[in-house]
Amino acid sequence: MTKGTRENIINAFFRLASKYPKRTNFSFSEIAEEACISRQTIYKNHFNNPDEIVSSICYEINKKIMEALEICSKNHLNMQPLDNICTYLFPLLFHYRIWLNVLYSTASGAVWRMALKKQYLSWVNDNLELQLFNIKFPKEMLTDIFVNSILATIETWITQPIPESPDIFTKKFLLMYQTQFQITYKKKRNQ
Repeated sequence: MTKGTRENIINAFFRLASKYPKRTNFSFSEIAEEACISRQTIYKNHFNNPDEIVSSICYEINKKIMEALEICSKNHLNMQPLDNICTYLFPLLFHYRIWLNVLYSTASGAVWRMALKKQYLSWVNDNLELQLFNIKFPKEMLTDIFVNSILATIETWITQPIPESPDIFTKKFLLMYQTQFQITYKKKRNQ
């Protein structure tokens, strides 16, 4: 099983998803034809079914995202939460911008977006204290507003034809969110 073939299969999937953004899945035959390989090569050596391709892509990105968020959690004494998120998460998202653009702008990414929201909600609930300046919301509602807002902002940034660099985007992002939210890390029991 060569890594180049696996990448070729994934890239073929993305090309198809870009060509047909309203479709949620593609057959091995379509993917194989796009990748210029045999259908058997895909299912014998790489993926058991077409949905596994999307799962593999999402797993790879989500694993890196969760690793970055874990670094944010461990680094909480040195930086503010949003600074941490910008420092560790935005360069990673920018690195995957082509894949993310397809996932965000096609029907293929719908399941991924829901899973991503669930992960972020869990991380925020476990790690952050949120408050809006001058407005009171129930905790769950505020967390949902915050996560939806962050995800929408990231999606809008990363799906631009030419997204700004993480450094430029970070400045705007921080200005926008630090004027709306007071965000601190939760105090852990063992601190």
